[in-house]
Amino acid sequence: MAKDCSPMQQDECRAKFELVFRKLDRIDEALRGNGTSGVLLRLDRLERPQRARAKLGWMVLGALIAAVVGAAVAAVTNGVTP
Repeated sequence: MAKDCSPMQQDECRAKFELVFRKLDRIDEALRGNGTSGVLLRLDRLERPQRARAKLGWMVLGALIAAVVGAAVAAVTNGVTP
């Protein structure tokens, strides 16, 4: 604390800091979850299926492109007689 603060101001500052610390603890507990599922875990549970769907979508798109390219190659090679 600053030397030019009165004891009354120091007490007010301590009280306000205690209030800020309690609020920070509540926010930290809400984010991490203290024995319960916090916001971070709940968000991960929501995002995990979305990541799986996105990965599946890319796999389907890759298979579709491979099938189209394979059909095009087959059409070109079957049309050419040696």
